[in-house]
Amino acid sequence: MIFSMLNALLGGIPTTTLADAGAAGQGPPPWAILPYFLLMFGILYLLMIRPQQKQQKELRQKLAAMSKGDKVITSGGIHGIVANFKDNIVIVRIAENVKIEVSRSHIADVLPKPDRTSDN
Repeated sequence: MIFSMLNALLGGIPTTTLADAGAAGQGPPPWAILPYFLLMFGILYLLMIRPQQKQQKELRQKLAAMSKGDKVITSGGIHGIVANFKDNIVIVRIAENVKIEVSRSHIADVLPKPDRTSDN
């Protein structure tokens, strides 16, 4: 069913049946499968590659705009608040008087600064 819909959509690529092919072993021309490959690559790009590139771009922008006081999540799952920067290292405060140094490339997400006015 899907093959017949794609065949009609792509302009009726000539196909042969086993009875038509006979003993010669002929089939559809080799170029006939090219539109299907192009269609599959287009779907793959739209569903998988493009969204991943968009996520990576957003993360790069967040890392570039990261400043002191921002809440971060490391790739190891540690939540903390940015205390300082050293070259390519971020110093993250994870508790009172507890700071760790994390490579900037291991910051998985940057969240907005925590709201200090509410006491919830």
